[in-house]
Amino acid sequence: MKKFLFIFASIFLSSCTNKESADLEPAKKIVAPIEINTDYDSFKLKGQTYSLPLSFEKFEKNGFYINENEYYHPNINKSQQIMVNMKADGSDVSATFKNTKDGPIDTKDGTIIELYINNQDGKNQDFSIHDLAWGTSYEEASKALKDLNTEQAATENDRTLNYYTDDNFVSLYFANNELSSVAIFSKSFMRDENYVGGEFAIFGQTVKFPLSIRDLEELLSSDFNINKDGDNQNLDPGEETTYRVYSPMYEKIEDKNSSYGVDFYLKNTSDKPMSYEDAKIIKLVAENSSDLSVGNAYVGASIDELKKMDKKNQNPRRLLREGKNKDGTLKMVFSAENNTNYIFNINEKTITHIEVINQKEQ
Repeated sequence: MKKFLFIFASIFLSSCTNKESADLEPAKKIVAPIEINTDYDSFKLKGQTYSLPLSFEKFEKNGFYINENEYYHPNINKSQQIMVNMKADGSDVSATFKNTKDGPIDTKDGTIIELYINNQDGKNQDFSIHDLAWGTSYEEASKALKDLNTEQAATENDRTLNYYTDDNFVSLYFANNELSSVAIFSKSFMRDENYVGGEFAIFGQTVKFPLSIRDLEELLSSDFNINKDGDNQNLDPGEETTYRVYSPMYEKIEDKNSSYGVDFYLKNTSDKPMSYEDAKIIKLVAENSSDLSVGNAYVGASIDELKKMDKKNQNPRRLLREGKNKDGTLKMVFSAENNTNYIFNINEKTITHIEVINQKEQ
């Protein structure tokens, strides 16, 4: 209020006539200090400010409750993390809860380490991060984040702008040049070492082969609506197919023509017909989606993550250069345990493509 009154007074005084000015002592030019926002981590929602990692209790005090009807598990095992949907009046967000204790815990007692939020159906209208709110243009966001390390990905109508701080990784998604979705990840809890054993993360859930879509649906307490049209319900023995799967977070706005989502390569390894849901996942591919990650590596991440991965795995050396792709990117292959390979395509700065392959079923 004081600042407003000062500005108002300055405008009023500057409008005085020349006669009035002559009767006054020469005024010194006073410039109000410009407030620069250097907080790139905190986000605002329902009138409160939050920072990851945090407890559900802080959301609960602001009217949030855990939605038990959508990808819900009542407990989290030791070292496990699961996706949870939280609702409040006018707000609907998804988050990853992690168990940081020595034994199983109730889901509500987990630590929130990742947050996914959008403005679908008019929800979360007062959300903002670093003064970036829904409707902010890609150009405005780029200008506001010019002092940070950022990476971009784009298609015809969609753009993603990722930025990094000491504490968080933040992914901003723009549809038709308007900010419409945000994902925030706490760096201190991002998966780092388990990839050597063949573990990777899909839609916020840590998994390893063997794996089926039904397994993943059970872990996330969700339904990907595979083959919901009823056509080609089964795969014959030895038959393979590819199906693009979207995060449960975007189930209501799924666009089959979108470049976002993760491609699941499915194979019937039995001697009888098998549904898509029960077929084995033999490969996953991410082109423009950060929903598939290996340790701290995901599409859009800095190649520094691969340098760290290489440095930590020299004996035996697991990350090898496989040459260049047709588009000029460099292909890197990491041989993990559990018959699992990770393929990374990279340019000079970022990871542009990730594949996770079940070598046993190739």
